[in-house]
Amino acid sequence: MQPLIVITADVIDSRSHPEVADVLRRKMDQWMQPGMLTPFSLAVGDELQAVCEWSETLPAIIRRLRWRCHPFQIRVGIGFGTVDEWRSNAAAWEMNGTAFYHARDALEAISHSKEPSTRVGAADDKLALALNTIYPLVDQLMGRWTFEQWEAVAVYEEQQTYEKAASRLGVTRQSVQKRCYAASWDLVQATEERLGRLIVMHKPT
Repeated sequence: MQPLIVITADVIDSRSHPEVADVLRRKMDQWMQPGMLTPFSLAVGDELQAVCEWSETLPAIIRRLRWRCHPFQIRVGIGFGTVDEWRSNAAAWEMNGTAFYHARDALEAISHSKEPSTRVGAADDKLALALNTIYPLVDQLMGRWTFEQWEAVAVYEEQQTYEKAASRLGVTRQSVQKRCYAASWDLVQATEERLGRLIVMHKPT
């Protein structure tokens, strides 16, 4: 069994959003990112789940998932482990394994949080401790982003230059740059890169 990562997320205060299941199903339809092995599927009501490679792309996947789910805010449980009987054509909720158990335990640990939160579960205590020390700080920072800052970061990351991002958004180059600066995007990006390296360093051989 190869080491894999399971992401399980649910919507905060989902009872206030009766349309949440339909909206998420539409938003997640065929949405894939580098490092994802399955699309996010709707498991139970407002709960999303996907299987990913054990790779440095995980932090970016988590951030992009939060933006993809907008205007809903989500809690995210991440499980590092293995997946029994891996099948590339199966939805995440049709499989089983330690990665799923760890993701479930992680999500349960933040089930009462009313703020966007990320929690990690893993047999590797050092990896879990490191990520669970850093992620609350990242969550606090991104939790302050405005819609305009989320949008600017997403489009700038995709377009790679302020000029192209500005053209895409219909605003000035300076406006995109200011939004990314206010979001501390350089710091977030550098932190994600280091988290990715930490994850890869702790991949079981």
